[in-house]
Amino acid sequence: MTKERSNEASRRLMPRAVVRVLGRILPAGPVRVALDRIAEIPPDIHDVDDFGMDRLFVHDLAPILEFFYKHYFRVDCTGLDNLPKTGPVILVSNHGGWLPMDAIMLSYAVVRHLGQEMQPRPLLEDRFFYFPYLGTILNRYGAVRACQENAQRLLADGKIIVSFPEGEKGSTKHFRERGRIQRFGRGGVIRLAMATGAPVIPVTILGPEETYPTLGRVSLIKKTFGVAQMPISPIFPWLGPLGLAPLPSKWEIRFGSPQEIPRVTDMRRVDRVQIRQLNERLRQHIQAELTDLYEERKGVFW
Repeated sequence: MTKERSNEASRRLMPRAVVRVLGRILPAGPVRVALDRIAEIPPDIHDVDDFGMDRLFVHDLAPILEFFYKHYFRVDCTGLDNLPKTGPVILVSNHGGWLPMDAIMLSYAVVRHLGQEMQPRPLLEDRFFYFPYLGTILNRYGAVRACQENAQRLLADGKIIVSFPEGEKGSTKHFRERGRIQRFGRGGVIRLAMATGAPVIPVTILGPEETYPTLGRVSLIKKTFGVAQMPISPIFPWLGPLGLAPLPSKWEIRFGSPQEIPRVTDMRRVDRVQIRQLNERLRQHIQAELTDLYEERKGVFW
């Protein structure tokens, strides 16, 4: 069997594949044991790296992600030729949607193009790791807490990382602010690129903001979930946990050309004004691409 056929087979959404994924996600207990037996899952021998990514879990999740990528969000992806064949690489993207579906779909788009061995590592804000099961699932899929130390270690290992400089401001913004990219922090991505010499590739994603249209926020659940706020949307919290399901908006992902960012050997002498200028230039580039995508789109769901 060729590599292409093998990859295609691993993406098929078959009943056994669904049961296998459920067995990987559910906590230990009788239900998981039963699902493991139905799917004929062998005893767990996991290839887990230092940051907690479980390659067996990533492989088993592929059919579900293929369904969301190809049939649910119907992703159109362009500019993949701008991706280097090997790392290290810094992908910088706009952020939208209260749950990080954009990080997962962007990572999967890269995997479809380069293979699982080039699985990107999304850098996500802390709040995602506080939720029951969600943080564990994201961690096993490859997500890492966003900080300079983690990013530098991953790049030193030749990995692809995904950065969302808008941070929480991007994922929790009001629906009326969709299409407006928030401030890119203090230039952490630019500092990272200067220090490591890794190429920076801007990525523009259209669609995540409509998957979780935030109409307001509630701040009374910190003791329960460990986070300060949760969104109010047309379907959440009115439908309970089902309200966290993403709406099937039509997505587009556009990979841009690598940005010109100089390598700096001594970061103590870095020009802060230059960092701010490069940071804002990167934000404006992605904003312009996002504006173009909004103007070209035919509708939210088609």
